[in-house]
Amino acid sequence: MDIFTKILLLVIFLTKPEKKVETVFYKNLIAGALGGTISRTITAPIDRIKVYRQVTGFKFNSIYALVRYLYREGGVLSFWRGNYVNVLKFATESALKFTLYEEVKQTIKTDKNVKLSNVERFLAASITGALSQTLLYPLDTMKLKMVISKTGEYSSLFQEIKSNFEDGGIRVFYRGYLVNLLGVIPFYGIELSFYEFLKVLYRDYMEDETTVSRLVCAGISTSVAQFTVYPLAIVRARRQAVAADKQVKSLKTMVISIYKKSGIRTFYAGIVPSMLRGVPATAINYVAYEHIRSAFGIQMS
Repeated sequence: MDIFTKILLLVIFLTKPEKKVETVFYKNLIAGALGGTISRTITAPIDRIKVYRQVTGFKFNSIYALVRYLYREGGVLSFWRGNYVNVLKFATESALKFTLYEEVKQTIKTDKNVKLSNVERFLAASITGALSQTLLYPLDTMKLKMVISKTGEYSSLFQEIKSNFEDGGIRVFYRGYLVNLLGVIPFYGIELSFYEFLKVLYRDYMEDETTVSRLVCAGISTSVAQFTVYPLAIVRARRQAVAADKQVKSLKTMVISIYKKSGIRTFYAGIVPSMLRGVPATAINYVAYEHIRSAFGIQMS
């Protein structure tokens, strides 16, 4: 069964595997989903602070001022606002990321006995990012709109989807998609392939991997990936946050507009909470995923 058939099976929720061949595929899905759920729930408050900072720029003088505002606006639970959308999106994204990555690697492998090169792993990871984000981008848009919404603005996810669809149709859910794709391809490429490169490097010198070594490898790989593509994340967030009934600026116009307001630092607004959330979240995700996979009796190739 090829990779495109498997993607279709996932989308339409046909979850009965053909026992021998499909077992690893579905175990990867489960491990990825559980790892994503655990990591995103733990780091949800930092994620809301990061997204709010991305959208509002330097409206608040400090992270502390933003935290106080969010607490006064909706209490402690406001830091988990939109988390169910976040978990739904990220658990699915995590499941797709690891599963498709393994599948794409096997697809581009010409010799089953020869390990992939770093360039081939980067290519596989980039393809994985493009495929998974195309499927999941509407959830990302809904998560962002929920996170920046005021208390009581949306009564449910269904009401949010219905309201946005009525205002602007299907295009609302893919606003900023091309900008996102420009960032996703190198981000996935760096994060996944660099993580495996660091693991191999560690094994060459220290033999067996440990939980700590995996945490460190994942933390370094996602830090490099985030810093590289973060400016594109700012532009994407601004485009997603535009109301459905308003005219969206062109990419060039928006970049110039953002730069004129606060200079180059605006493109890195929110990077501190982003790194504080992204690094541990990714590290937890990778370690949880690999431990669950090990419990299933399979290892990351």
